Amino acid sequence: MHYNVPISTPQDLVISATESRIYVAFGRLRDAAIAVIDRQSNTVIAVSRPGTAHLNSARCIVPGNLAVHPDGERLYLLSGMGLHVFDINNLAVKKITGSHIDLGAHCVAVNPNGNHAYIIHPDGTIVALIDAITDKLISGY
Repeated sequence: MHYNVPISTPQDLVISATESRIYVAFGRLRDAAIAVIDRQSNTVIAVSRPGTAHLNSARCIVPGNLAVHPDGERLYLLSGMGLHVFDINNLAVKKITGSHIDLGAHCVAVNPNGNHAYIIHPDGTIVALIDAITDKLISGY
């Protein structure tokens, strides 16, 4: 299967809970974006770019790791500016949690029951625990 996706510098991708969409974080600085690919038609159905969509309001400098909440309603993006929480249906930024999480943070994951998100450092230490119901920082820095 081949997707003709207009992206450069891909950072991460995740598949929706229904497996109908693929979300790709890509680019750097002013070109940072998220592409949404429809798996059935193999086409890009949306691209959120700074200046034209929601990543500008997220102040996303370098998009990083993505995670989809198990409820299928939220997309998490870890970047150099913190953890961005998007409404998965329209890629509108719902919240930016802990803009100070950028100190080497590397990966975000949501546990299967959807109540916590974890952010980890490349050395394996958990640097933040997020309440995934309220999207508030519970512990960490």
